[in-house]
Parts: sequence; C-alpha cells; structure tokens
Amino acid sequence: MKLILAIVNKFDSKTVVSELMKGGFSTTVVASQGGFLRNGTATLLLGTHAERVDYAIEILKHTCRSRKYDINKVTREYRPIVENEYENKEIVVGGATVFVLNIEESIKI
Repeated sequence: MKLILAIVNKFDSKTVVSELMKGGFSTTVVASQGGFLRNGTATLLLGTHAERVDYAIEILKHTCRSRKYDINKVTREYRPIVENEYENKEIVVGGATVFVLNIEESIKI
C-alpha cells in the first residue's frame, strides 16, 4: 500500500481531483499555503496499491501546470535571493510536488 501526497496549485485542484476520481482514486484535499510565494495550494492525499502509483502520477502530470509569477509576489524574506538570481523578474512555479510513502497498514472505519 502507498500514500501519495501531492501538493498542487489551488487553481488546478478541482480538475486534478476530478481526473483522479475518474481514474478510480479516492482523494482527500487539505487546503495549504506555500511558503515561498504564500500562494494557495491544495495538498492531496491518495491511498492506493503500489501498482497504481504510476497511473496516479501520470494523471497529476497531465492536469497540473506551471505558472509564471512576478517576483514582487515573493515574500520579503526571500526577495533578495530571487532578485539576484532572476534577471527577467518572473519565476516559474507550479506543476506538482509529489511524495510517495510506504504505508504499513490502512484502515477505513
């Protein structure tokens, strides 16, 4: 058994959950917030069998997209780092950050 923990942009979350449900995955959505831009994200929790992990990741790849953000939206504590690194004043964020964890036991009550 595996637990897929996927952090996606809040704008992608409804589409992602819909596509995962079509693929036969039950998903729990937890509202979250990124630390770098302080923008809205959704943390998705999916329990699945090991052989279905690749299918879930393919769904995430096809439904989560990257976005460009103005570096002025970066929080003040990170802004000096970003301004020195990026010349075009835009950064690309998004897609999904995915963690696949081993689950010893899963119980539905």
